[in-house]
Amino acid sequence: MMSMMMGGFFMKLLSMVPLAIAGLYVLAGKALIVSKIALLLAGIIGLKKIVSQKQGGGGHSPGWSSGGSSGWERSIDEQQQLAYRGYPKH
Repeated sequence: MMSMMMGGFFMKLLSMVPLAIAGLYVLAGKALIVSKIALLLAGIIGLKKIVSQKQGGGGHSPGWSSGGSSGWERSIDEQQQLAYRGYPKH
């Protein structure tokens, strides 16, 4: 009797394998669709940047500046004073 119950359990478990595979198939399909949408949006944004640069849109490129003063730099003396302001002077 026990072996029949175990056999039935394993048959039921084996019948669930195609459902699990189908679920993974659907999940992989959704991931593929989302990745295609993300790639399409990235391409649109890239083309938009290229077109705006060719049209001379503003002349300002975001990111690190290669030189010049942006007003945020501090001198070494000022940095030292700020860093060690709380220490007693000898």
